[in-house]
Amino acid sequence: MVLEPGDLAVRGPGNGNKEQNPASYQWDRPLFEFARHSQSMSRAARDALRKIIRTTFVLLQERSISYVFALATAPLGAAIYLILKVVGTRYLITNRSVKQLSSLGFRQLSSVALAQIADVSIDPDSRQNFYKTGDIRLTNAAGDTLMLIRGVPYPDRYRQVILETRDARGMVAASLARIQARK
Repeated sequence: MVLEPGDLAVRGPGNGNKEQNPASYQWDRPLFEFARHSQSMSRAARDALRKIIRTTFVLLQERSISYVFALATAPLGAAIYLILKVVGTRYLITNRSVKQLSSLGFRQLSSVALAQIADVSIDPDSRQNFYKTGDIRLTNAAGDTLMLIRGVPYPDRYRQVILETRDARGMVAASLARIQARK
């Protein structure tokens, strides 16, 4: 008798005859355990259970191939991540400016004061809906691009943060000017 993946195998004392002592037999299950005595199950239930076990076994085999692929490509992903950490840039929004910094350390590459920003727009060509990313363009009153922030996740949120920060900074500056005028 040849067992296929997912089939139930009977083993016990003697020559394996089920009529000898059915209570002493153990049922080996390749993936998980269920009822100890399968004689009480109907044939249709046993067939259905075998089909489920076979399908699970096939899925586990396919998943192991994906694990091997992930294991083989993990060093490449780690190398790309480290290169982007060393060479890449990050952006910092403060209450006074939007700064472009190097990934490691605090070396400032460029800066735009919030008072100079007239409009914050999202480039329509750069939107990638699947990844939910886009480019944010900071422009001045003349329409010149002050800074282009590339590959921002959820650019609508960042646009809103920059606009709210700019407006709050403008209100603070106006309040300080009014306070200075009173003195």
